[in-house]
Amino acid sequence: MPYYLRSLAGVPNCCIPPIFKPSHEVEVPFDLWISAIPDIQEFFLLGNDLLSFPKEVLALENFNYLSLITRARRQVGRTSLFNSKDGLWTMRDTLHEAFDQLLSCTAALDKVFISFAESLSEFEAAQSQAEINGLTKGKDKTSKMDREKLENARLAAKYWGEYRQGYIAFHVNTPRYRLSSLRATTGATTDTREIAVAAAATAS
Repeated sequence: MPYYLRSLAGVPNCCIPPIFKPSHEVEVPFDLWISAIPDIQEFFLLGNDLLSFPKEVLALENFNYLSLITRARRQVGRTSLFNSKDGLWTMRDTLHEAFDQLLSCTAALDKVFISFAESLSEFEAAQSQAEINGLTKGKDKTSKMDREKLENARLAAKYWGEYRQGYIAFHVNTPRYRLSSLRATTGATTDTREIAVAAAATAS
């Protein structure tokens, strides 16, 4: 229930189309990204909640998604994965769970966009080599890779990668989020996976 409420309180859906339409001249067809909306929404919300958490703790805020999840799990008697004093779920459990979810949805999105575009490129290269070797006849429209679709897949991968890195970099490099210690731990990187792993290790 807390995540459902969080998804209603956030505004990620209106932020998703501009990722794939950076200008009036360039646009990735919606059929290449519309099915990824739930995962992009999860990336947006969890990324914001985790990266906003330090400043919220310092401001003594306790009515946020991570705090609500922790209270809800404790109320139903969920046991902690760590050695808590009463054996019940703690904020540490919530942070680790949220980091795992963020890593999972990021990996899923990378597979949808980046790995897919790479596999299409490999398929096109294999087809071209087969034509050179005379293993295929001419340019069969039913089997020849649609170059426009390939280019759109590459653009989708490019824009997703830029958004992912830019979203993390914005939070890490903006003073109000109080992430200077995380920036010092990870150096100049803005890679989602490296930052999440480093932050999870810090929380351990």
